[in-house]
Amino acid sequence: LHTVPIVTNEQTAVMVDTAEHALDVAGLLNWCGLRELEPVAALVAPTDRVERL
Repeated sequence: LHTVPIVTNEQTAVMVDTAEHALDVAGLLNWCGLRELEPVAALVAPTDRVERL
């Protein structure tokens, strides 16, 4: 992946597989009453730090 779609409210971030799913997840969580979440479709992981499992 060149980009990682992220849904965030600046306190929590949720990674999803596509930008379309980012919109769907943000809409669902907003509908559930969580603080406004916005999809960030073009977020790129930092290159200076890579965590391995």
